[in-house]
Amino acid sequence: GLAYEASQANIARLEAEQRAREERGKRDYLEARRRASQLSGQVLTFRAKAGEEGKLFGSVTSADVAERLNAEGGLDFEVDKRLVLLDEPLKELGDFQVPVKLHSEVTVEVAVTIVREDA
Repeated sequence: GLAYEASQANIARLEAEQRAREERGKRDYLEARRRASQLSGQVLTFRAKAGEEGKLFGSVTSADVAERLNAEGGLDFEVDKRLVLLDEPLKELGDFQVPVKLHSEVTVEVAVTIVREDA
């Protein structure tokens, strides 16, 4: 069940499947580029409690970034937390560039700023 006989009908079917895969890949790439244009220029600001040296009492995770993008980004699509590529959660005050991978060939960076929460 893993191979087909090399008949004209099977060759035509395989070629049609290949064309359909290429079209689907092209469509997915163009959709990812459209979504990247919506994400580029996004700036997210998080307020968090922090110690004297700027270390947070907690962290900002990829789930937090995705949630904030979905809530405040004005996007016409949902950003899944698995698309936000943080090696480890952000644990200090400052400005960061967080990559969001929308397609194997399309990654966009979102600016994330973490400021001290006033008590």
